[in-house]
Amino acid sequence: MSLARIGRLPLGLLIVGLICSCLLRFVPSGNLAVLQNRVGRSDPQLLGPGLHWRIPLWESVETYPRRPVTLQGEVGVVSRDRIKVSLPYELGVELDEEKVLRAHREAGGAGAVDWIRHETEAALRRTAKWADAYQLLRDTLPAAPRATLEKSLARWGLVQGSLKVGPGRVRPEILASFSSQRLRALRKPSTERLVVIGVDGADWDFALPMIRRGELPNLARLRREGAYGKIRTNNPPLSPLLWTTVATGKSPDLHGINDFLVVDLKSGQMRPISSDFRKVKAFWNIATDAGLTSEVVAWWATWPAEPIRGILVSDRVSYSTFSFLEGAKPGGGETFPEGYFQEIQPSLIGEKDIRPGDLSPLVLVTAAELAAARTPEARSGERGEDLESLATLIRVLASTENYRRITLDLLRRKQPDLFAVYFQGIDEINHRYAHLSSPRMTGVSPERFRKYSDAVAGFYRLQDRLLGEILRNISPETTVIVLSDHGFLTGAARPRDVPPFISQQPGLWHAPFGLLVLWGNHVKPGPLPTASLFDILPTILDLLGLPPAKDLPGRSLRSALDPSFLGGSKLPPIASYEAYGDPLRASTENAAQGASPDSEAMVETLRSLG
Repeated sequence: MSLARIGRLPLGLLIVGLICSCLLRFVPSGNLAVLQNRVGRSDPQLLGPGLHWRIPLWESVETYPRRPVTLQGEVGVVSRDRIKVSLPYELGVELDEEKVLRAHREAGGAGAVDWIRHETEAALRRTAKWADAYQLLRDTLPAAPRATLEKSLARWGLVQGSLKVGPGRVRPEILASFSSQRLRALRKPSTERLVVIGVDGADWDFALPMIRRGELPNLARLRREGAYGKIRTNNPPLSPLLWTTVATGKSPDLHGINDFLVVDLKSGQMRPISSDFRKVKAFWNIATDAGLTSEVVAWWATWPAEPIRGILVSDRVSYSTFSFLEGAKPGGGETFPEGYFQEIQPSLIGEKDIRPGDLSPLVLVTAAELAAARTPEARSGERGEDLESLATLIRVLASTENYRRITLDLLRRKQPDLFAVYFQGIDEINHRYAHLSSPRMTGVSPERFRKYSDAVAGFYRLQDRLLGEILRNISPETTVIVLSDHGFLTGAARPRDVPPFISQQPGLWHAPFGLLVLWGNHVKPGPLPTASLFDILPTILDLLGLPPAKDLPGRSLRSALDPSFLGGSKLPPIASYEAYGDPLRASTENAAQGASPDSEAMVETLRSLG
């Protein structure tokens, strides 16, 4: 044989091999195959193990294992309530000769696996039309939709192995609405309403002597007809931290409000703490998730105002009003909805609107002293301390009057399920005048004592009148909670070597116990055991008919409530309210990179308090 012939042998074998690979198809042992005519569309034929001829491009051979096959996928469906859901599935299928042949006949040439997948997804789409979206979000389909799906698949003989469907996925905002629906389903039906009144720095040590003298008739009524006691503060006893603990039921390391001020990353300047730093839900967020209406006025660290089911008036409204009256534009975020600020602003006042007659129930000053207190140059002079205190009093009176007007405006419109308002005045006035109150301390001149000794008591009386106005504007089925975050040292307990407004030591004059009162148709009159700030949110949840949460360390003050109102057994606790409704949109990066026009005014106020 010549070398040329020998060289042509491998080439010939290669060509023969290629032809055979095109004409022959090997079916492994333990498998089955189907020969499908692509052109004539004749009936498919089963092929056993071994080699089989086929015509390339004319016929195809699809091979299938005889063991169970698991199909996985995800299909877009539309639920009965017309919500788009992405639904994952997993189907175990036993492939036998009859099923494979039928699949090929029905598929018209496509493979059995593709056809089974197509039929499964079509069945899922049909089933979804009879299920609500929240049912499709579960780990497993409820019994009724699952039975419908299995019946649809059974007519093709497809349900012989495992069938897993879900949990479905929807857009985040839709998911939030579903978790809110679950929370609403947990709530006990109730027509009761709740009003929470925060009075910073108030305590029984100062209030009780005034009650006995008949000077605080509204607080006296609540104490007489309701449950009353002390509330223990936390350390450090700083208002932003404490009031956020009241609102969230959690400690500062968890809720994120850790000081009065933060550093602005843009300017390096100190800025007031804002709502963007709060990392967990407050009671107004929980109420919104539960489908309840709420209105919140002036609570610490609520700027910029968050969207809620109601109205939120942030702690910047009064400062924004002052800035606006002085020519600066509001920075936004003062209220939610934004339009409420524009609506209420014409009825608000500024510091210039405070007259000598507004001051006379608290301090004895002349018109000249009032004018001097409004002059920064005079406040830095010989009588700077007294004029600075008077300037603080002017601002506090204007701010309190503004929040009073807002409170009454909201309550007179339509009382929500939950109303909360915070008043800072007693604490601020204590920080400027507690050392001048009765009894006269060493180093305080008789003249200063005569002029300023009634400032704190006068503000207690003003706050009591405001409390009475609120009580007259709420419905009979309302439960009221009045509380403070701490007390203020009074009488002989006052520090002798440092004034209450000493810089960088704002908590030095704070007393460890504030006051607490619960009042309403379902409150049992009498004394309460000492409560903690952590107990307020669980109590609010009880009063709103909502379940306790395992991540809240406090305990509801159920002993003060009528058992018939509570309905016997407690609701089963949920893990956390953070898992329900809209996720909190905290952003410390955004919060620390800008400031509203009124930030400087707030910083100066906070500096005056320490």
